[in-house]
Amino acid sequence: LAMGLMVNAIRNAGLASLPYTPAPPTFLRDMLGRPENETPMVVFAVGKPDPSWEPPAITRKTIDEVASFFE
Repeated sequence: LAMGLMVNAIRNAGLASLPYTPAPPTFLRDMLGRPENETPMVVFAVGKPDPSWEPPAITRKTIDEVASFFE
């Protein structure tokens, strides 16, 4: 829930984010020299989006393309 609120706050600020969940999370703690009682849960890369970027045009599949019906 907290991560969703963070993503929403970042978007409301006009920024873009890329969340990353490290696996295993302990490598990041060791790399940054943090204590054993700390475990990273998510890393957010945050920045200004490219103003010329357009989202891809994605169309929804029809129900017949994704489901099979048996009578």
